[in-house]
Amino acid sequence: MYNTVLESYQRSVQTQMRAAENLPELILNASELIVDCLKDGRKVIALGLGLSACNANVLVNHLLTHVKLPRPIFNATLLENSSFQTICNLQNQGDKSYACYLEAIALSGDVLVVFCEKQAPKPVLKALDRAIEKGLKIIAFTSSDDDLISSKLAPDDVKIPAPTNNSLRVLESHLIAQNILCEIVEQRVIFGG
Repeated sequence: MYNTVLESYQRSVQTQMRAAENLPELILNASELIVDCLKDGRKVIALGLGLSACNANVLVNHLLTHVKLPRPIFNATLLENSSFQTICNLQNQGDKSYACYLEAIALSGDVLVVFCEKQAPKPVLKALDRAIEKGLKIIAFTSSDDDLISSKLAPDDVKIPAPTNNSLRVLESHLIAQNILCEIVEQRVIFGG
């Protein structure tokens, strides 16, 4: 069992080393989208289903509070409303629940940040379609083998793929990348650059 634990740590570290080689420019690009959005008085909307919902929640909490520097609250919200989802499911609109909610709260110029540790499920894809229709910029945290989200992104959107398709390693990679992203956003908003 000791070796199992050690091997898991080693796989995690190897994944993060590959991320460190491949993701810095993408994280910087994502930070530009968020900073521009916030400076324009728009909001960041985060979405994740299943375990990825935890990462979406962490992102919003970082933006609402602070990571390192004391600062005002950044405009961010989590695309989650269980009672709304229940109503959509009862009306056979379950796949559209996030898209409908996005329709109600999103404005052109907002940024949608999507977290998917596997191939994107239909509700996420429908939300992406609605975001595109409404003129939102998109930042997508994905796995290495995601095709569905990639096919929907515009050239000025940002995809941040974890360098693995192992769900646990993807979740870890997303958490680290978004922590770095939030630090950079904070620095850019406060100090510029």
